[in-house]
Amino acid sequence: MYKKITHTIVEEHFAHPIGVDIAANVKTGRPMGRPQLAEIMSTAQLKSFVDNYFIETEDKLVELCNATFDENLDFQAAIANAMDYEALGDMLGKYYDIEFKERFNQNCGIAIMQLMYYWRNAIRKFDNKDTVVRLKAQSWAMGIILNQYNNYWDRDIVRIAFDEFFGEFINLGNAKLAKNKSAETAALDKIAAAGSKISNYVSNGLLQNHPELFTA
Repeated sequence: MYKKITHTIVEEHFAHPIGVDIAANVKTGRPMGRPQLAEIMSTAQLKSFVDNYFIETEDKLVELCNATFDENLDFQAAIANAMDYEALGDMLGKYYDIEFKERFNQNCGIAIMQLMYYWRNAIRKFDNKDTVVRLKAQSWAMGIILNQYNNYWDRDIVRIAFDEFFGEFINLGNAKLAKNKSAETAALDKIAAAGSKISNYVSNGLLQNHPELFTA
C-alpha cells in the first residue's frame, strides 16, 4: 500500500525588533505592552481624579434635578452642564482604547438623559416603567464594558453599583415631587455614598490591571 504524505512548514521571520511581540500577540491575543496613550501618574493622583469626577458629576446631576423640578432655575444651563461628562471616559480610554472611550461615554450620556426623562415623566404623571428598564440597561451595559476590558472590574459588581447610584437619583426626584425634605436629604447622602463606592472600585480595578503605570 502506497501513501504520499506532504508536510508543509511555515516559517515566520520578523526583521523589526517588535516582531517577536507581534507574533506572540497573534498567537495568544494578549495586548502588547503599555497602552500608547497611558499617562504615568501616582496612585493618589488617580484616586483624586476619579473621586473628583464623581463628586462633580453628582453636583451636576443634582443641579439638573433641581432645575427640572423648579421652573425658576435655568434648565438649559443645567442640562448643558450635566452633559459635560466625558472626562472619566477620556482618561480611562488612554489605558485601553478608543472603542472603550466611545462606548463608556455613550452609555454615560444615555444614563443622564434617562434620569432626566424619569424626572420629567414624574412631573407629568407619565408611566416610568420603561424609563426604569432603560436606566437599568445602562447599568448592565457599564458592567459589560468595564469587564470586557479588565477582569478586575466584575460585571455584576459594576451593574449593582450603578443601579444603586442611578436609583438614588430616582429617589431624589421622587422626594422633590413629594416636597419631602427629609427623603431628599437621605437621597443626597446615599448618592454620595454610592458615587464613592463606584469611584473606589474603578480606581482600584485600574491600579490592579496596570500597576506598572502608577507610582506610589
